[in-house]
Amino acid sequence: MKSKLSTFLFAFVFGYIVNSSSGQQNIGCRTGWIENPTTGIGLNNVTLNNYFSNEMVLQRGVQNIIWGYGTSKTHFEYSCITMDERKIEGQLTPIQISENVWQVKTPIQDEWTLCNFKFSENTKLENVVYGDVWLCSGQSNMEQNMENIFNSSNEIKNAEEYYNYTVRFATVANKFLNSPQPNLNQEMKLSWSMTTTPNAIKEMSAVCFLYGRTIYNKIKVPQGMVNSDWGGTRIEAWSSPDALKSCNISSNSKGNQNANSVLWNGMINPILRVSVRGFLWYQGEANMDYNRDLYSCTFPAMIRDWRSKFSQVSEGTNKNAPFGFVQLSTWRWNSDYNGFPVIRWHQTADVGYVPNAKMLNVFMSSPLDTYDPKSGYPGGIHPRDKQIVAERLAFAGLNTAYGLKEYPTNGPYPNKFTLNLPIVTFEFDKDLEYLIDAEISGFYFCSESIDDCDKGTTVEKWKEVTKEKVKQDGNKTIIVDLSDFDTMSGGSIAYIWRETPVKDLYKLPIYSSDLFRMPTPPFKFYIEDNVKKACPLTRQINVIVTCDDGTTPQILPATMIKCSASSTYDTRYTCSKALQGPYQRGDNGRAWATKGQGVGAWIHLEFNDPIVVKMVRLLQRYYSHENARRIRFEYVDDNSYEEAFLSNFGSFEWNDISLKRVTPIKSLRIKVMEMVPYGGPTYVGFKGIQIIGCPNL
Repeated sequence: MKSKLSTFLFAFVFGYIVNSSSGQQNIGCRTGWIENPTTGIGLNNVTLNNYFSNEMVLQRGVQNIIWGYGTSKTHFEYSCITMDERKIEGQLTPIQISENVWQVKTPIQDEWTLCNFKFSENTKLENVVYGDVWLCSGQSNMEQNMENIFNSSNEIKNAEEYYNYTVRFATVANKFLNSPQPNLNQEMKLSWSMTTTPNAIKEMSAVCFLYGRTIYNKIKVPQGMVNSDWGGTRIEAWSSPDALKSCNISSNSKGNQNANSVLWNGMINPILRVSVRGFLWYQGEANMDYNRDLYSCTFPAMIRDWRSKFSQVSEGTNKNAPFGFVQLSTWRWNSDYNGFPVIRWHQTADVGYVPNAKMLNVFMSSPLDTYDPKSGYPGGIHPRDKQIVAERLAFAGLNTAYGLKEYPTNGPYPNKFTLNLPIVTFEFDKDLEYLIDAEISGFYFCSESIDDCDKGTTVEKWKEVTKEKVKQDGNKTIIVDLSDFDTMSGGSIAYIWRETPVKDLYKLPIYSSDLFRMPTPPFKFYIEDNVKKACPLTRQINVIVTCDDGTTPQILPATMIKCSASSTYDTRYTCSKALQGPYQRGDNGRAWATKGQGVGAWIHLEFNDPIVVKMVRLLQRYYSHENARRIRFEYVDDNSYEEAFLSNFGSFEWNDISLKRVTPIKSLRIKVMEMVPYGGPTYVGFKGIQIIGCPNL
């Protein structure tokens, strides 16, 4: 018996083979269940959810939930061996969460731990490895498989030879549902597979697999890539009703895969119990003609919502899990349609780069040099060069998701500009190379504001700056001469603002000068003649506060002159204290809370000097009856206003609202227009307010 126990229910044989040419570590194993007669498993009438199959990957470092159907009569068993050959065995006690649904939580394991699970005589999971699990989603460019990319035969052969045990993958079958079914046993188009599983790698998403391959090459942790996508689908279909409501999206009840929330219901919600390391997203083409200008809300809202719901249900997914996406690539040569450029901008929440204040822990790949002239599929709107797309995404992921700061999040990006019209000087955040043999200068000028320049459906307002008018000056500086244009003040300048900017790989104008060769992503800025000096594109402007309680904390260079009536519960909650943030849990003496007033409450800011306000940051109190949902920003100077919806309620996270106004102001009133519904009276409670912008220099 002792000898039999020492085999620990099953045996693993590890083999380490290092290929001298690739440097890849190939780890092989074989498993076989060895019954232990001293332990008993009852005759459980159970089956597993279809997501679970042999060769799968579970998320390392956290608890994982395994669930299925039927009724469990007794415990389940598991047996594992770690990378250092320690053997672990134990029992799992299932919880019956409904009449026909059970679940268990697995013990936390490190990477490379291999496990077998036994749920009944006929229901087992074998050769399960612990690593990092990524959920890949979107439309057809995420769906595009390994058989439809450049050099596909060699890529598939390479995958089979060197990545069989290290990058495993699965694909959820297409399904739309009009209402959520949390316990749905969703179908799998491709059960968990390894690269040597016959024909499996050919059908796997190329971006998803190649991202996992690049990550594995760098960190040597098994990667589990789960693909859940559907070609031609809109972001609204992948978003929950909660996410859509936060962006005030109107209902869409079409009975197909593009109706609101139907893919969330059918392809995401059923696997919320899965613990994941992060998410990958490649979508946006289907929104260039549908809710295009709401994408800057719907995309960040979907990210927040996925993170929140996966973290709440799976318990092993971090509430700020890394989220990577691919900017829209290219399509038609010489197209003047502006759908792609505008969606690319909205993909970054109208900032131009990620991560940013509105999209924390988000990273991206910018593939605007992957034009594919081939007609039909693949080709055109589905470029075959998915290798460079996945590589750039993985570089950014290594930085953002894994903290390896030697890898870049993006190419060079301007962090300030100087105007001495007609000369615009951009200073970038890293060393760059401006290609003198690039196909275009890369820069475009429009005589209107950045929003007005993109009204309509074409880029005709964006006029190209000729190549001889742009030059590099030093390692981080680009100089653009706008003397060819009659009116410059009050206009805008953009970079690579075309559906297909260039024809060839690595022929965009600006790349980083390091070995990563990351391209500068698209950007656009508004030009004002009265901004003569170098102005940081974003810098925090604190405030001097004068409130009706007589408190005047000195901070810098603005004045809050008053709050709305009944502005405090008591002396702990004052206008001035709300601007002293950041607020910490339990710090109840620092807030502005109204007494008996929700909708209609306001704060008035009076700036000592004119300021271009780029962003207002609002932090709400934790209590459910004090959450504002819709805020109006009133420009007292000319009686105009704009509104925004808040999404972070009681979460100790800032709401970052980018303002569209580009002219300086001296007065700003922040007014509550709508509260989150609550069963009793609603009040306003802000824990922190910050103003970010640029002085009128």
